[in-house]
Amino acid sequence: MNGDLLKVKSLDLDLIKLKKECRRINNKVLAHFKDTTFEIDDNPMYEIINNQLTKGTMLSRLYGHYNIFTFPYQGIYELYQESCRYFKEICTYDQPYYVHGWLNYLQPGQSVPWHYHWKGSTGLDETYISTFYINAEPSTTLHKFPDSTLLEITNKNNIITIYEDTGDQHMVAPWQGDDTRVSISMDFVPLKYLQLPKAILNLNTWMPVI
Repeated sequence: MNGDLLKVKSLDLDLIKLKKECRRINNKVLAHFKDTTFEIDDNPMYEIINNQLTKGTMLSRLYGHYNIFTFPYQGIYELYQESCRYFKEICTYDQPYYVHGWLNYLQPGQSVPWHYHWKGSTGLDETYISTFYINAEPSTTLHKFPDSTLLEITNKNNIITIYEDTGDQHMVAPWQGDDTRVSISMDFVPLKYLQLPKAILNLNTWMPVI
């Protein structure tokens, strides 16, 4: 993969508002799952990824059990709209897609370990990976592709990235900032995959690309 395959767009969203909303979402998700006894990797489709995220933050490990775009906050809704709009510009496949988004909320010294998304864990094609950066400077994301190519991306605030999932692993290096690193990751997946047996967890956490 070369850098041209990763599509990047600058947005003009209210990052102060989004940061406050993400703090609320972080607190709500942690409180909701505090006394839950389920196994985080209780679905075979997510087992590989969840095992890779064992040393990650709880909000990252719980990614399959909530969708950040279902929270009723104005900034989050605006990001949902912008993400769907940009995805439709990038996507090369003529079929209905759904999006799932989750929060990466890192304290100083924390990281997101090496992990796959859909292609690397299931072998399914035509899926896309996206990230929007809210408070991520200075930090980098490292990508390791099946052909052993390594790519290091410098994260910039108010930037959204989208690329077709070719089976890469990626990770976020330990956060060196003084406050919380905040980003939102997304999977864009064809509807046909979500209709497969055991394709989603007990609750539907996917939303249509509008």
